[in-house]
Amino acid sequence: MGERTLDKTADSLKQHGLYIENRRTLKLTGVEDVDYFDEQGVTAYTCCGCVNISGTSLHIEELRLDDGALFVTGEIDAVIYTSGDKKKKGFLKRVFSG
Repeated sequence: MGERTLDKTADSLKQHGLYIENRRTLKLTGVEDVDYFDEQGVTAYTCCGCVNISGTSLHIEELRLDDGALFVTGEIDAVIYTSGDKKKKGFLKRVFSG
């Protein structure tokens, strides 16, 4: 029998999680980019696909792309996953890249 190797890439080790508390606080992990945000919605790309968050008075309290964490507060009405491909350059990358 051949020797089994553990050749895991960084992408295969990423974890994704969604935590909502009282429809007022949301924590999303595995975030790779945020494409869009305003008071009615946030679109984030995760290691498991695109996540659309809708509601009212939404605010991004914290975004840490180094460890993939996104914290949103406000009145959360819906969280929808889509399988759309990630855009080549997200909103934050377009704003902060030269």
